[in-house]
Amino acid sequence: MPRRNAKTTTAPHDPQAEAALLGAMIFDAPHAVPDVLTLIDAEDLHELRNAAVFRAVVDLHTAGIPVDLVTLRARLEDGGQLENVGGPDRLAEIAEAVPHAMQARQYAERVHECATWRRVLDLAQRTANRLSDTSSTAGDTIDSMQAELTAIGGNGTRGPLLARLADVEPQEVRWLWPSRIPMGKITLIAGDPGLGKSFLTLDIASRVSTGAGWPDRPGERVEPRGVVLLSAEDDAADTIVPRLMAAGADLTRIEALQAVQVAGGKRAAFDLSRDVHHLREAVRRVAGCELVVVDPVSAYLGATDSHVNAEVRSCLAQLAAMAGDTGVAVVLVSHLNKGGESPRAIYRITGSLAFAAAARAVWAVTRDEADRTRRLMMPVKLNLAAADTNGLAYSLAPPLHGTVPCIAWEAAPVAGDADDAMREPTAVDEAVAFLQEVLADGPMSSTDLRKEADERGIGWRTVNRAQRRAGVVAEQQRSGDGTRIGGWMWRLIQHR
Repeated sequence: MPRRNAKTTTAPHDPQAEAALLGAMIFDAPHAVPDVLTLIDAEDLHELRNAAVFRAVVDLHTAGIPVDLVTLRARLEDGGQLENVGGPDRLAEIAEAVPHAMQARQYAERVHECATWRRVLDLAQRTANRLSDTSSTAGDTIDSMQAELTAIGGNGTRGPLLARLADVEPQEVRWLWPSRIPMGKITLIAGDPGLGKSFLTLDIASRVSTGAGWPDRPGERVEPRGVVLLSAEDDAADTIVPRLMAAGADLTRIEALQAVQVAGGKRAAFDLSRDVHHLREAVRRVAGCELVVVDPVSAYLGATDSHVNAEVRSCLAQLAAMAGDTGVAVVLVSHLNKGGESPRAIYRITGSLAFAAAARAVWAVTRDEADRTRRLMMPVKLNLAAADTNGLAYSLAPPLHGTVPCIAWEAAPVAGDADDAMREPTAVDEAVAFLQEVLADGPMSSTDLRKEADERGIGWRTVNRAQRRAGVVAEQQRSGDGTRIGGWMWRLIQHR
């Protein structure tokens, strides 16, 4: 779908209906929000600023917080979204825009109608593009178009589809890697370049192919199974195969999906937006396949805009359905954005938040700042695992034979989560480390300490703020009778 705030868009939308909907939700949240959510979600609103307000109202209602202009403004401010939605003046305009607070459902129906038209128009454009692409057959295009039209329009009626839970057979979650990578689901592994994510996924593939124990369960061998690899950045001959060999993989159980053969014997690049049925067939052909690795997922999105939630959701929904139907574990590899305002690791994953939303397990690979050779695999989101699942640490070990290194795992778990591991050190954190370093050999006068801090660019006020956290005391020099004889001396508490 085209970006909703693009200047060139002619997509159907109704600004008055969107504003009236938001106003009705603000004034009558207890009744309006549950009713509206049966029809639409935030992605159905055309304007990004309106979608942000919609999410904030739903978040407040879900949290049991009364919705009004005061609580809404506070929620948007806390999320750094207030200015993006137009500020307090824009919220006041929305509040004044609602003709009747009891008509929220009617406004939502109008918003839903416009959103449906936009999706149909987008499908028409993408279908036209497929028809001009000789790598797609007419049959594939028709099948894809019919499936997407069904998803857009449903069965032509609105209402609940119910499943009586007494008829649902309970099932336990199956795991490829217990508590870390579930079977029949999508797992996402994200990290900055150069941290060994590909080494990591190939280590996982190797263990699946041989049935070797997992790093945190070294004695628990399982049945060797098959693997399908999609790797867009590494060459099979000079990179993937040597790394798998170094990891001890059984190469007879691992296959690389390199391309898709189409009409006329031509080869086309694999595209998750249109070729999931080919991936399903690849899984069927590989004996005992239990793992699919897509590295990186961004290379296989085709025309899908990775920053548009609706497009990513549509693309990954097909992949999730394939994983559920076949029971394989699908591991997607992604990158991280450079920093950002949010301290949460989940918001640093490149592209739309829909990637993390589609995955049942999300792991971040980050560098250990205390040991730059050490990598941390830390949990970001674990929907199905125990709440106390810890992270793990690894490094790239020197090769025993040849020139290719491999993953060396540490046996001990790493406490915490990705938010802790990826938190940028603050000025106070740096001052704490400074104090502990310079006072490790004994006390120092405040004069000398301040000079040292100045040379390192650390403000004296920050040093004072860090004193307690660093475990440091400052004591005035005195004679035996208690008379002050000099300045202040700083020391670590354990140095007495």
